[in-house]
This record gives sequence, C-alpha cells and structure tokens, in this order.
Amino acid sequence: MNAIFITILNMSITASVVALAVMLARIPLKKAPKIFSYALWGVVLFRLVCPFSIESGFSFLPTSTIAIPQDIVYSQNPAVHTGIGFVDAPVNAAINNTLSPVVPENIANPIHTVFNIAGYIWLFGFAVLLVYAIIGYIRLKRRVYYATLVRDNIFETDAIKTPFVLGFIRPKIYIPLGIDPAQQDYILKHEQTHIKRRDYLIKPFAFIVFALHWFNPLMWVSYFLMSKDIEMSCDETVLRKEDEDIRGDYSSSLLNLSVKRGSILLTPLAFGESNVKGRVKNVLNFKKPSRVIIIVAVMLVVVLSAGFALNRVGEAVNYLNDRWFGNFDGKEMTLDDVRELAAKGDDLLFADLQEYKGINASSSFDRYIMVYGVEGGYRLVVNHHNTQVKPNSVYLESIWADGGSGIDIRYGNIDEFLQNNPSQEAITEEQAINILTDWWKTLVDWEQGDPLPNLVSLGTSLEPSGEACWLFVNPGVADVGDYWAVAKRSGIVYVGTNKNDGSEDWNVGFFTAVFANRLADE
Repeated sequence: MNAIFITILNMSITASVVALAVMLARIPLKKAPKIFSYALWGVVLFRLVCPFSIESGFSFLPTSTIAIPQDIVYSQNPAVHTGIGFVDAPVNAAINNTLSPVVPENIANPIHTVFNIAGYIWLFGFAVLLVYAIIGYIRLKRRVYYATLVRDNIFETDAIKTPFVLGFIRPKIYIPLGIDPAQQDYILKHEQTHIKRRDYLIKPFAFIVFALHWFNPLMWVSYFLMSKDIEMSCDETVLRKEDEDIRGDYSSSLLNLSVKRGSILLTPLAFGESNVKGRVKNVLNFKKPSRVIIIVAVMLVVVLSAGFALNRVGEAVNYLNDRWFGNFDGKEMTLDDVRELAAKGDDLLFADLQEYKGINASSSFDRYIMVYGVEGGYRLVVNHHNTQVKPNSVYLESIWADGGSGIDIRYGNIDEFLQNNPSQEAITEEQAINILTDWWKTLVDWEQGDPLPNLVSLGTSLEPSGEACWLFVNPGVADVGDYWAVAKRSGIVYVGTNKNDGSEDWNVGFFTAVFANRLADE
C-alpha cells in the first residue's frame, strides 16, 4: 500500500506543477479557440496516471518526478527532494519537527505509520467518490428509462430539465420536453459534437483520474477548468460550422435551459451542461480566429505538451525499487567528481551516483555493491541497502591494494589517501591475474570449489559493462563460467558463459577476495 500511495503522491506533485503551467498558458490562449486549452489538459492527465516518461534536456519540469523516495518509510532521516530549495527546506523541517527521531532498534517507524494511515484514507476517499459516481449514473439511467425515442439516438423525457449525453458504448442524447424547436437544433448539434469528439468518454475518465488524486485541491480546480474548456470548445465548434451569425439565438437557448434547470446533480459519469454564464459570455464574444492565432496556438500547445510530458535528464533509472545491474552508459568518474561527492558529507545520497558508469556487484536483491572505476587506477565502492536513501559506506580504493584499505570519502582525507596511493593509468595483466586469483580463492573458501585452473590470457579486450577488460579462458570448469574478465579500470571480475548460439552471457563476480570477505563479516 505504501509503495502505491507514494507513487500516487509523486505523480500528483508533478501533475500540480504541470497544471499550474496549463493555467498560466490559458491566459495567452484566451483569444484562441478553446480546443487548444482543452488539449493542454491532456498532459496533466498523462502526469496523473503515468509514473514514468522519456528523459530529455527539453523537459520544462523544474522538479523531480520522484520527490518522495519509496524508502522514505524506512529512512532514519526522512526527506523529500523536489529539486526546488524553497519547497524542500520548509517541508523537510516540518517532517523533522513533527516526527520523533527514528531509533533503528524500534519496530515502529513514525513516518511508516503516517504513510500507512494516509494510504488507507486515500484508498477510502477514492472508493467513496467512485461509488458516488456509479450510484449517480445508475439513478440517472433509471430516471430516463421511459424516455421516448425521437429519432436515431435522440430521446425526449419530462423527467429531466437539461440535455445531456449518457452511455459509453452507444451514447444517447436526452433532451427535456418543451424545448423550442428552433433552439433544439442548436442543442442537438452541441451534444452531437460531444459524441463525435468522444467527450462522453474523456470526461468520465478524467473524473476517475482526478478522483485518484482527490486529496489535491489543485486537481479539482483543474477538473473544473477542463470541464469549462470542453463545453466552450464545443460551443465554438457549432458556431464555427454555421454560415450565418447565430450567437444571439444560441446564447438564448443556453439561458432558457439555465432557467428551467432543476436541482438534479448529474453524475460525473454522464455528460451534461454546466457553467452557463461563462458559456453565454464566450458565445457572444466569439469570432472566427485568424490563421496567425491558430498557428501560434498550435505551436504553444505542442511545445508545452512535449516539454511537460518529458522528464528531466537523470531520472530514468528507478534503482531503489527494481533490481538494477548498473549504468553502462553513464559518464566516467574522475577524481574531481569524487571530491564533489565527498563535499556532500552526510548529505550524500545514493541517487547522487546514478549518472556515473558503474556496475552492481552484489548478488543480493536487498542491497547494492556499486563499483565505479575512477581515473588513475582507483575505484569507488558503494555499499547501499535498498530501503535507505543514503549509502552505508562509500569507499575510495586503489584497484591493486587490498580491499577495505581505502577511505570513506564522506569522512576521510582524500588528498592524504591519494598521496599514499599514487595514481596509475590502468590495471596490468599481472594485477588482473592477482585479482582473479584472489577472487577464485574466495570462491573456494565459500563454496569449496576446485583448485585454481590454468588461466590462459587471450590478450584481447572485452566490454561486458562498457569497460575495457582483460579476458581469460577457464577450461574445464563450466559450472563457474567458461570465460573470465577483469576490468582494467575498476578491477571488477566478470564471469561469462558461452551459449549454444555462440553468444556470451556475462555476470558479475567478486572484485577482490579481501573486500568480499570484509562484506561477509559485516
């Protein structure tokens, strides 16, 4: 439940930003046809239902789409990360001041309890709104059960005071008795336009989506404005298709209906008339737009829709929720990058390392051992549990020194470490064999494997993780792989098996015996 509710919250936060942008965009679009404002609400709906998107530098989003991390319910220092400082600071301060500190030995985590309760309240609220809509729909169907067929899909009845479209598969138009025949034509054209545009499906779908986010008042404002844009754009379509000026007669028909309309509240799953005052004003001010206005409006809608549908660069991998094997296309880590990461100290997050090229060397599904090759013959080894935001350890090591001999960059002196461990460009074949030997001995210790076989260097490079490697053949020991490779930059060991189709399947092995043993002891 927590995971679903946190996902809903993140989508709601992102959609709120987009909704505010759409509301602002409606101002310059005021003189353009309302169909353009209507179209913009599509990107808000997209953000409300889709938790992921394509990354692009073109994104207009100022915030992260994962403002609330999934592991916040387990974190000892819960915090949100929208990417907007003046939002994060007061929210995180409120969280820290409101909730009691988390003691690791405690079973009950305050924020876990809060999210649990909030999740069930959210689900209950959504269920209530859904039941309300369904009951309203059934009651309305019963009300028009004895309506008289006029022609085609048009029905007439004295049980209603305002026309509407009802139905999802074969929608029907219901109109009240006693409507002036001259005005009835305009009303029918309006309702038929709704059907042609599938508004009778779009609006109920939008209601269900907004109901999922019922706790967010901005979403209900968006639903109200979207409904206005739907009706006004439909009015404009009818006016635009007429050869003569019918604005006076059309607005009169709207006013007459508003006077006759009773207190019946249509279900959100039906499609009825609303906002008569605003519609009449829009009808009376209607003018067929110029070609320039249309072109500008189209460009604005396309640009805004694309910009707010795309995620910011650096948010595509959600490795805190899914099994993540590494970032093979990331950028190479430099010592300057290490210093920048170290400067964050205790505020360093596992997410801060996402952009760099690295491999997950852990065989466990509940924690990561990320290894990043660093220029000069170093590696950064990050031990991280997937229920936390911050890593447990961030060790900078020399790739040819014993594992565990490095420093945690958050607390150690990097310059002193580099002075004691001079830089070398890349691992040598001899060092690769030593690493592989240590790895094999560790495997023997842990699994009582066979003695170390004869290693035959093929003298070629392989890149199972996007990193140049020394490649070795392992004859006669098929249960642990036919090929082994040692990364020249980070010293990671890869185990490869030759498939029947001639291709190789590579997995990550331990990178050094000493470091693996140290992790086993923790």
